Amino acid sequence: MAIKPGLRIHMIGIGGAGMSGIAKVLAERGFIVSGSDLHENEVTKRLESLGIRVFRGHVAENLKTEVDWVVISTAITKENVELKAALDHGIPVIRRGEMLAELVGDMQALAVSGAHGKTTTTAMIFTILEGCNYDPTFVVGGELRESSLNAKNGNGEYAVIEADESDASFLALNPHIAVVTNVEDDHLDFYKTRDKIEGAFLEFLGKIKPNGYAILCGEDPFLRNLSKYDIDTEKEKFVLYGESEDFEYYFKDWVPKKMGSEFSFYHQGEMLGKVVLQVPGKHNSLNAMAAIITALKVGISFGDAAFAISKFTGTKRRFQIVGERNKIVIVDDYAHHPTEIKATIKAARDFHDGRIIVVFQPHRYSRTRDLGKELGMALSLADIKFVTNVYSAGEECIPGITGKIVAEAAGKDNSCFFIESNDDILQRLHEIIKTNDLIITMGAGDVWKIGEELLRTINVS
Repeated sequence: MAIKPGLRIHMIGIGGAGMSGIAKVLAERGFIVSGSDLHENEVTKRLESLGIRVFRGHVAENLKTEVDWVVISTAITKENVELKAALDHGIPVIRRGEMLAELVGDMQALAVSGAHGKTTTTAMIFTILEGCNYDPTFVVGGELRESSLNAKNGNGEYAVIEADESDASFLALNPHIAVVTNVEDDHLDFYKTRDKIEGAFLEFLGKIKPNGYAILCGEDPFLRNLSKYDIDTEKEKFVLYGESEDFEYYFKDWVPKKMGSEFSFYHQGEMLGKVVLQVPGKHNSLNAMAAIITALKVGISFGDAAFAISKFTGTKRRFQIVGERNKIVIVDDYAHHPTEIKATIKAARDFHDGRIIVVFQPHRYSRTRDLGKELGMALSLADIKFVTNVYSAGEECIPGITGKIVAEAAGKDNSCFFIESNDDILQRLHEIIKTNDLIITMGAGDVWKIGEELLRTINVS
């Protein structure tokens, strides 16, 4: 396809995390952008402030005006009335990832993919390049905590983008640098098997430009052993990072510091310096390593990269402090996969010596069916667990699949409770919370509302 400013682009599901950023960059580049979403929220309001027309709800009439291209998010099914209308009228339809590839075009793409950590790592890379005056284009599936920024049309040569693997549309990209944080059994509703997931990542790495790099987390067994696979990319372009001195880049002397951490950064046995972060957990130190290595590969000095990343305060819904009252801290986190849940709870343990109470909302029926027991086992690391019913994310209900599967795997010692109603969970929280508790609302749906309501109504002396 060939897109150029002035074309009319309609985006179905425009308020989504990945779609809204693309819409913003399109508008900033002079495209005429419209879109629709089921709900009005702060994201859609910001898009409207940019001159983007946002329709509430999906109806065929939203495509009455002339439209040159339609972009769909991963949440849009074949039954969507706007998608059907676009196809009936012969309007070209592309997926979000394909439009992202068009936006990047001939720019040097710094693309971050992986099962976990890609939003934070992408945001960290942007923070470094922006702080070092590289003026990159930026699109991420989240928002920077302080500025609410999730996208920007820059004038520099680099595009820092989150490359979402969930529907394989990241294969439309030809990155200069591809960061892969990890590969796990996720998005099985799309891929069906682990082999197909791994095959997609192998194909992604094979698309790296000749002068580019693959920056890979060596803590992941699949990524650590890529040398046995037939990949078009030259193996010497593979850069491994992690905690082990076996990797080209590694960290040592890791210590938690309040709600952040500090560690020593090494390259092939040489200590380059200290890194100080404002975000907690070893998993974020790994994310920071990937970001700093990316910066080094584009010519930024270690000192400048370390200074810039020290200013990074995180992205929304990634261990975000909702508030504190009467020495009770409420945190919200996007974790919805077992690995993410474990990392979040461990990060909390690094600095918090009181009870950790988690309110978890399973995300998607298919994920709950496939990983329900693993989700529960990960939650067992918390002291007290509440599990809500499943947030469908547009999926049809699967009979017999409820949050109870997760709760039963999380503990049978009266430390875990399956409660479907948010109001009932709030009531139970009010009954049990006490000074020095840390409460984490956790999940990719709307569980964050419980934390905000709890903060508003909490009353513990």
